[in-house]
Amino acid sequence: MIPPQNQANGNKPPFDDRPLIIAINGQLGYAVVLAVVAYWIWPTDPRWYGFGLMSIMMGAAAAALILRSFGQMVKIHRRNQFWKLQKPRGNAPKNARLASDDDMRRGGMK
Repeated sequence: MIPPQNQANGNKPPFDDRPLIIAINGQLGYAVVLAVVAYWIWPTDPRWYGFGLMSIMMGAAAAALILRSFGQMVKIHRRNQFWKLQKPRGNAPKNARLASDDDMRRGGMK
């Protein structure tokens, strides 16, 4: 797991889900288009069996895209649940006092 970078409290995940959500929606839209075209080109006459093969392949591709999209949705949900469970685990950050001139002299830095 990649540790959070540049986070003040470490409770927020170091990634943004919006591009993934847009990609998933695009995959689902493409799957719908493939399924509609597969249904549309299904032949009614056995002489056009080639369209039947294309329709079966498009339907299989649509099903594969839908399964892949759902897999990605589950992955995002699990990751968000992980960060939700990690959120209450740490103490709140505390402000550190600045070093004074006396502290610097005692440390041999001045």
